[in-house]
Amino acid sequence: MKLCNEEGCQRPMVARGMCGLHYMRWRRYGDSDPVKRFASHGAGAEFISRAIQYRGTDCYLWPYGKKDGYGSIQLDGHSQRAHRIVCESVYGPPPFPKADAAHTCGVRACCNPAHLRWDTRKGNMADSLTHGTRLLGERVTGAKLTTAEVIAIRSQPDRSQNDLAREYGVQQSLISAIRSRKIWRHVS
Repeated sequence: MKLCNEEGCQRPMVARGMCGLHYMRWRRYGDSDPVKRFASHGAGAEFISRAIQYRGTDCYLWPYGKKDGYGSIQLDGHSQRAHRIVCESVYGPPPFPKADAAHTCGVRACCNPAHLRWDTRKGNMADSLTHGTRLLGERVTGAKLTTAEVIAIRSQPDRSQNDLAREYGVQQSLISAIRSRKIWRHVS
């Protein structure tokens, strides 16, 4: 039985001279060793190095493993977002705690430095509305009502919430939340 080629690993070889664990790390992050810094070697590390130097105008998309749509790479034993590493390498450390590495293009997998900037969470969320990447209203999975129905509910302030709930086939608490603008705030 052949053993994994990674130094110190005694597990059986599965693919490309590596055990299952090291092979999956290589496939997902471009490097089988999660401790190596991006400046050293590995496909993911090489991509980040190229992204830092990229000067084009198109999105420079992360081609490896993703988490929630964002490029993900294993560094120092922790999963990190590739676009955040690029933003920090090009623009320096975050200017304040909890700063977001925001995309001006709205594409989560993009690592083009020209499309990245430091921003507040509030500013980043406002961008997601502009880009249309934030789901609101009837675009949300499981939405019970349409925008037209919400407008109709709000245009009938004299009707009881129970009557409206029966008419639209929803709970009274949903009608209350719509009227008090706890939900569907974006609809006038």
